[in-house]
Amino acid sequence: MPENQENNEKHPGGRPTKYRETFPQKVNKYITKCSEENVLPVLEELAVDILDVSPTLISTYCELYPEFLESVEKLKAIQKKMLIRLGLSEVYNASMAKFCLSANHGMAETENKNITGKLELQPPLIQ
Repeated sequence: MPENQENNEKHPGGRPTKYRETFPQKVNKYITKCSEENVLPVLEELAVDILDVSPTLISTYCELYPEFLESVEKLKAIQKKMLIRLGLSEVYNASMAKFCLSANHGMAETENKNITGKLELQPPLIQ
């Protein structure tokens, strides 16, 4: 008989987490490797190849583990910086860099329009 059943303790249920205390260090090591090789760090690659988890778990772990969130935010900042710099210098295809910045970093083209003129509003006539 399992030990927790002898003490009448209930199992917490659910699948055990794949999160490990070493994940923030693995993220930082991945960032360093990408920087040394001048390769764009990618969250999906980090999840699948480095941490051996589903990419959807990254956001869950960020909500639960502040140290992990800090490492992932650093990765995103470096990714954004590289997309901007290498896109501008045409090392990366500018259209692809623009797309990635828009999709992953909330950057978008904006157009400022100045409208000048006189607008007169008249109340509606009631008959």
